[in-house]
Amino acid sequence: MSLTEKQKNLLRWIVKGVRAGYFPAEDNILWGCQVFGGPGQITRVLIAVLRSNP
Repeated sequence: MSLTEKQKNLLRWIVKGVRAGYFPAEDNILWGCQVFGGPGQITRVLIAVLRSNP
């Protein structure tokens, strides 16, 4: 599954919020699994986003 630019931007926003401490990472990963298609997919996407946004 490849992500749209809108989905990538949403994930970047989630990652920034988690890093800033605005909300717990666990809540957003569970939500992300529902939106992006399961734990394996969200893990791969989050790793890619984290690597591209140090």
